[in-house]
Amino acid sequence: VFFLACSAAMSPLGWPDFTLARSARVAGRDAGGSPVSAQVEAVPLGNVRLSNTSRLWEAQRINTAYLVKLDPERLIYQFRTIAGLPTQGAVPYGGWESPEYVEGLINGHFTGHFLSALAFTVAGTDGPEAAALREVSSHLVADLARCQAAIATTSPHLAGFLSAYPIEHIERMEAHNATQVWAPYYTLHKIMAGLLDTHRLLGNVEAFAVLKGLANFVHGRVSRLIAAKGPAWWTQCLEVEFGGMNEVAYSLYALTSDPAHLELAHFFYKGVFMDPLARGQDSLSNNHANTHLPEVVGVARGWEVEKNATLHEIVTNFYAILSQNYSYATGGSNVNEHWQFGAQLGDAIATRVNLSTGIAGNSNGFHTEETCTVYNQLKVVRHLFEWAPSVPLADAYERMLLNGIVGVQNTDEIGSLSYMTPLGTAVARTEFDWWGFGSQNA
Repeated sequence: VFFLACSAAMSPLGWPDFTLARSARVAGRDAGGSPVSAQVEAVPLGNVRLSNTSRLWEAQRINTAYLVKLDPERLIYQFRTIAGLPTQGAVPYGGWESPEYVEGLINGHFTGHFLSALAFTVAGTDGPEAAALREVSSHLVADLARCQAAIATTSPHLAGFLSAYPIEHIERMEAHNATQVWAPYYTLHKIMAGLLDTHRLLGNVEAFAVLKGLANFVHGRVSRLIAAKGPAWWTQCLEVEFGGMNEVAYSLYALTSDPAHLELAHFFYKGVFMDPLARGQDSLSNNHANTHLPEVVGVARGWEVEKNATLHEIVTNFYAILSQNYSYATGGSNVNEHWQFGAQLGDAIATRVNLSTGIAGNSNGFHTEETCTVYNQLKVVRHLFEWAPSVPLADAYERMLLNGIVGVQNTDEIGSLSYMTPLGTAVARTEFDWWGFGSQNA
């Protein structure tokens, strides 16, 4: 574990003092938002094609087939409903996207995943399917723009808002009322990330305009809440999962140079988790892994944009603690979605087995290495590798990719991924687990 001193004073809102010379900030923002301190950079996705004899190509083929199957009219259904627009006779999808799922707590998050998946697939493949999926992406973005405009027309005070759940979800969260609220900003992050990926990889300027409108709405709303209730009140709101809102805000700021977008990233700094990491202390224990991993990814993006040394220390300390105390040989981490049993991972994978029958009962060993967390761990390692490439980081990335991403794909059913990678004794994916949507990980 690294034990490094925090190099920045803390502001009243709990995030590090981000005051930097303007020249240093501007130097960190090129047109593509590339890391200012990168030692290596990824080859642009549009310049990479997979060999059709590889397992990775097969995974890409299956994923592409899944995207082709999805109906954008069904994905836009609830956005149109919230905006007061006709739903064109579409039928919404079920599961977490169903309006009936506890009254649509995170409706719209999958649409954001879908936009990102479309962008990566179109950029990374060729042929008629890629061309068709580009049209799907453009159509979906245009529909989202119409929904955003309709909301602004009927409710000017909500100008910029775009979601498949009603504004009351955010209002209840802001009031610290947990009734009918799950993770409204988690969902908005998925939508914003999808729009950003669509602009960045496909050059869709309409997606960029919708994204900026939504970011400005969120910035204005949080600013007013802090002004009315105080910083401590907003800090409590950050106890609700918010995905990588800081990451998308930093990346947007890298493109716009708008100070509001930088402040938006600062709003989503969770000091209670990050500050101990800046001091080299373990704040992972018993925390929900995929709540905090995207936040760490956002801190990494913040280092690249602002070059605040504290942010760099947080990320490097986090990964040192994660890899040394909570990671399995497969590269993944966590049990029952949480980081537990630090440096005692035998307990994390413990499985109750009937010695007479050899059959394992429902226990920890069935519920290890949530797939969503592997996806976000890969993003952390990618940032670290760009800053200081090394063989151990490359090996870690390979283990996570092959075991926790490629390895969870059900090749017999298009669009089916395993929720967990069970690591206990006498376990199987088909027990005490479930298979889910193919774009769900984020």
